[in-house]
Amino acid sequence: MPVTWNSILQVTIFMIIVLLITKPLGLYLTKVFAGERTWLSPVCVPIERFFYRLSGVNPEEEQKWTGYMIAVLVFSVEASTMLSTSSVRKKISKPGPKSGARCCGGAPRPSGPGRTCQPSGWRSPCASRPSGGRERGLSSS
Repeated sequence: MPVTWNSILQVTIFMIIVLLITKPLGLYLTKVFAGERTWLSPVCVPIERFFYRLSGVNPEEEQKWTGYMIAVLVFSVEASTMLSTSSVRKKISKPGPKSGARCCGGAPRPSGPGRTCQPSGWRSPCASRPSGGRERGLSSS
């Protein structure tokens, strides 16, 4: 992929934004982790307390390594299960091309796995199809 002025500008703007928010965000996180009051405390603390009550967690109590290990394992197993079932479900429910389907203004749909009307790395059937005796970009005058 070629480097363009647009890409250079985007990276530069992104880096400037990151540099500008580093100090304020760092000071905010320092206060949060120290347990001090911040400007978001009136909104976030009640939500945090609600989830503590909902899950039965005592915020004053330290978590033991065994509890942490169990939580990580349960989360990993659940995430892996959800990911694998969603990919299997996607493969099962993905409809194939209809027989006789056409694309690119009438050209037959390419066959084979991963073939589409918008090619990436192979020539489209439309590019090789004659267009009324005229080549692309040339007029018949």
